[in-house]
Amino acid sequence: MSRISLPVLILCTVSLGEYDFEHQHFPLEHPGGDCDSVDIRGFDLGDMSVAAPVVTAYLPEHVSVPLDQARGYKRSIMGPQGNEYPMLGIEARIVALREKKSDSNIRRLEYGIEVEGTLLFRHNDLSQPIGRLPLIAIPSVDTVGTAPTGPVPVDWDTVSLLLLSGSAVDIDDIDFAAWARQRAYRESSGHPDPWTPFFREQIADDLASGAQPEPELLANFVEWNRARANALPETLTVNTQTATLDWLLERKSPAEGARIFPEPSDNSAFAAVMPRLNLPPEQLFVPGQHDFSAGLAGLGAAEVVFALPAARDQFTVKIDPDAKTGGDYLDVHVDLRVRDIRIDTDENQSPLAALYVEPVKARVTARALGGAEIASATFDSRHPDTEVSDIVAAAPGSAPSGASVSRSAAAFPFNAEAMDLLQLRYLPDTVDDRMIELMMIARHDYEATMAKLGEVPVGAWFFRDPSKPLDGAERTKRLASFREWSQKRAGSLPERLTLTLELRNGVAPFEHPHGGPHAIECQSADARSDAQMATQGSLTEKDAMAAKLCAYLDAAWSAPEPVLFDEGVSEGRGLRYDCGGERYCPEHAVYASNVRQELGLPPPNDLVRLDRLPALDEATRKLEGELVLEIDVAPTGVIPLTARPHTIWRGANRRASPFDDEHGLGIVMEPDETPLSGRWLMVEAKAIAARVVNSETGATVAEPPLAAPGPLPEALLETSGSNVRNLDVLGIRLGMSFEDAERLIREHMEVGRVFKADRAGQIGLASGNLEPYSSGHLFVSRSENEAIAIFDEPPAAPGVVLGVWRRLRLPKGSVDPTALKATLTERYGAPNAIEEVYPTGTSDKGVVFLWRDVKHERQDCGQLSQHAESGRWWRDEAGAPAQPPSFLRHYPVLGSAYHFASAVDGEDKPLSDFCPPILGVWYATYPVLPGSEGMGQFTTGADPQVPQIKQWAEQVAKVAEQMEADRARSESMADEIMTWLNDQRGYARLFFESRRAASAQPAVPANAMPQVKF
Repeated sequence: MSRISLPVLILCTVSLGEYDFEHQHFPLEHPGGDCDSVDIRGFDLGDMSVAAPVVTAYLPEHVSVPLDQARGYKRSIMGPQGNEYPMLGIEARIVALREKKSDSNIRRLEYGIEVEGTLLFRHNDLSQPIGRLPLIAIPSVDTVGTAPTGPVPVDWDTVSLLLLSGSAVDIDDIDFAAWARQRAYRESSGHPDPWTPFFREQIADDLASGAQPEPELLANFVEWNRARANALPETLTVNTQTATLDWLLERKSPAEGARIFPEPSDNSAFAAVMPRLNLPPEQLFVPGQHDFSAGLAGLGAAEVVFALPAARDQFTVKIDPDAKTGGDYLDVHVDLRVRDIRIDTDENQSPLAALYVEPVKARVTARALGGAEIASATFDSRHPDTEVSDIVAAAPGSAPSGASVSRSAAAFPFNAEAMDLLQLRYLPDTVDDRMIELMMIARHDYEATMAKLGEVPVGAWFFRDPSKPLDGAERTKRLASFREWSQKRAGSLPERLTLTLELRNGVAPFEHPHGGPHAIECQSADARSDAQMATQGSLTEKDAMAAKLCAYLDAAWSAPEPVLFDEGVSEGRGLRYDCGGERYCPEHAVYASNVRQELGLPPPNDLVRLDRLPALDEATRKLEGELVLEIDVAPTGVIPLTARPHTIWRGANRRASPFDDEHGLGIVMEPDETPLSGRWLMVEAKAIAARVVNSETGATVAEPPLAAPGPLPEALLETSGSNVRNLDVLGIRLGMSFEDAERLIREHMEVGRVFKADRAGQIGLASGNLEPYSSGHLFVSRSENEAIAIFDEPPAAPGVVLGVWRRLRLPKGSVDPTALKATLTERYGAPNAIEEVYPTGTSDKGVVFLWRDVKHERQDCGQLSQHAESGRWWRDEAGAPAQPPSFLRHYPVLGSAYHFASAVDGEDKPLSDFCPPILGVWYATYPVLPGSEGMGQFTTGADPQVPQIKQWAEQVAKVAEQMEADRARSESMADEIMTWLNDQRGYARLFFESRRAASAQPAVPANAMPQVKF
């Protein structure tokens, strides 16, 4: 066949009939046959005939004209006399030149014509059409009903639909053109039929006369038949016999009524059929073969026999001998279910189709009484050895001689093939021809194995002879039919699939019998905690938080994982990766040629997520033998993945990661968030039931219950509210406004002087190198013996108390340490720790009382250093540097610049590096100048004989000597109490925010300073 594309305009004469007022149109009549072909006369072709037929069945049949325009319309088109015929212009395209078979010596060629539209012209003016007329649509599944309008008889058409529905024959073997001609003959002859006619009258007549259906019509007819096959009702009907009342009563069985399935006559084909079936003859019934004379789809002229679930004698109907019948013949109709079809294609005999039927109801009707029912009986008999679903829902296949084409109702395995079918069902666009070819190769291998074993494969047969090689040419030929077969199987997969998992020493693949990725770190943390408890009697914050985090991760790791085959959290690599050593599976590549690689397909990545999992008890885990865990599941969908799915373990790590970072534990392994490469699919499924099965005997040894994953102990990661943050100093609390804090301070003491530390004038704003605790207010009492400082953190938290210290100077000996402890205990409760300290620059002891939520591993978290430099930020109200009272020559330091400096990589230090909330009260007695830091004893590992070292050592000694002299002269021997309340960790978060803001923009607007030229 030669393909061409040549546009043509075919002109033919038409006329307008009388106006149809109901439909408001003029009928379009074709007085001649000059529309049905392209005129190619005049060509001298010798012994060759060339035709160019045009299908006229879809040409317009009327011209629509509104009623208010109808008057005079026909006269304007056909002239006053009505003898001017308009012209119909058929826009068409010559698309092919093909040779037709011929019995004569003349070579017959035929052009293929595709009609694209029609135009209406006046008879004497072809320059401008009057209008465009719509074509009549080619019948299709969208325009012709596909549901039966009445009982569906078991005849050649219905059995052909059954074979098509179950793909019991190779679709490539079905002659749909012959089927179309048979349907057309039935429709044109007026035989009663439960289906809406598919063909228009003209087309039906042409096809019934032997015409070939055009390609588009034939394609639509195929789809229409598929839709009809899917719409077949569960119960079909068959007329088993027609006889008089006396005849039926004479042929009754001894104790029951009349048989509804009569015995075959001597001249029937029953004797030839019986040896081909493995059933006793009393369970066979041969229907009237005239109902199948048109042949069956894919089989042609075939014999049809019914296989009954019991002997014919058991199916009877009682008829009243006195029943009124009108004296005419009675018909026996039987409603039945077709449960299976088995095909025998012995080369030496006609094809045989055995329908395994189950009678539902029998009705006896009288023809003379208009089909009135005079007797009936119902039945409930099923094939005991054929537990199959209805053939209209059965999995397809073509069987070797004598094999079944239906699917067993036993559990359908959730294996590699089921995964293929689920992908085809839910994500058909992802299944290209290469994957269909891969599925075909796998299926051929499987069916060849089953044929050798003499067993029927799950899903029945596709290949008639699986022993024949499946080469590339054969695969190409069968590609379309295998795709269609697979699509039907995908659409008819049972709701329940059975997933089989290994049980190894009582452990399922979704369980984790050993420690997870966190185990080593947690074991180290446990060892540290044990040592800490043994030496200190309490845990540090880090050890306590590590214990909580490890308990949480242990719970997450030990939880059964609903996502199966996800490497790292579940055992196995997917249903299509390791599937029993077939060439189909990538894991088999080490043994033989891997088909997936040969076809250029990447390795499969399949996951399954269940809503519930089997809960295995200890008794089940101790069972012995070769055990497997079977889980019946109902797939609900397949979704593509671009990232690894949420699992209990990954979710727990994501949830725990902030906790780990906050406390600087380094235990959590960040989940891999790298986008997935290749195609990843996940089946969502509901678990229905589970059982532990001995794989050697097939016996069920336990039926564990199903349970949804329980919640993780999220409370372990919850940071409880700080008790220390609720404490106060003179009523001043963290988070309080400066206004409220100042009011409390002034209520407590008579304020003599107020100093401020203002960020606006600090040079660090230009570089972003801010100093911590360098913004706040300092209040000094008029008596110059008490100072209270409050700190905020602009611009992140201006005017908010984020730290407070108070220093109180009292006369020497006025503080009783025991009374002080009692007072503090009454005020704040018992302290968490009481430690003896040595104030800077003195060898006399002091004591610090500490209230903290948890002990930090940093030893300096319980101490408060002092430094003169921390006072450089304070300015008086005029902006001049502060002249502090004598006891404030050195200032308490809530946090040093060193501690708040950026890490080596430039990032902010982790919050876990900073001290948690602490309230401290430091009491000491000072035999030195107030606030004197002292130098202590100078020691160094350097050589004192080096001149520079010796000179520096001498200078230090002089300073120490002078300080000692000052101390001896001092008359300010005093007791001192210093109190501080601070959350260095909470402050650090805000300080980092301020530092980032300072780095991002100038601290002072340009118009706030004098104009300077550069």
